[in-house]
Amino acid sequence: MMTVRMQPGDLLYIPRGYFHDALAHSSASLHLTFGIRPVDGRYLFQLLEELAVKDRQFREYLPDGRADSEGLRTHLAGLADELAAVIRSPLFETLLTNRQRALVVRADSVDLHDRAKLDYYAATGQRGELVWTRDGIVLRHARGEESLGASGEAIEWVLDQQAFSLQQLRANFRWLSEEEAQRVVEMITRLGLFAAYEPAL
Repeated sequence: MMTVRMQPGDLLYIPRGYFHDALAHSSASLHLTFGIRPVDGRYLFQLLEELAVKDRQFREYLPDGRADSEGLRTHLAGLADELAAVIRSPLFETLLTNRQRALVVRADSVDLHDRAKLDYYAATGQRGELVWTRDGIVLRHARGEESLGASGEAIEWVLDQQAFSLQQLRANFRWLSEEEAQRVVEMITRLGLFAAYEPAL
């Protein structure tokens, strides 16, 4: 389609699906290719699989089509309806949006001479339970329940920890903004599930 002679410092954008071949015209050359890959429709299957393991209907054995083809056909139709309902749910939209947010890399800085003090939190022994619904993830606790929105998966991870740091939370769930991560910590400490602590050196 075209031949492009590039000069030092040039940047060439090649649309998705176009073949290209980079050739050097000198003995010294550095060619870097950066791919930009947004989430596409195939990712829905991966996210559906993550949610399916939480749903009893998808964990059940399928009817044996060799002996009961009508039963299998009916069962598959029911699962198809279930999949459509999952994809249309607010929960699915929230989780997919989180994955898209995670594609944006924050510019983190590291200074080994001036390492920041970590903010640690430890479990208190009070328990909370996560409930996954079509409308979103809900945290049930001794005082009632909280709708978690985009922070549901982060809260699920936190509840599995005996101790963690705020910085560790942010590193594991990069789609959370600094304010959202802080709200997660504020919620679990307000509910008495975790408390700030200083680890022994």
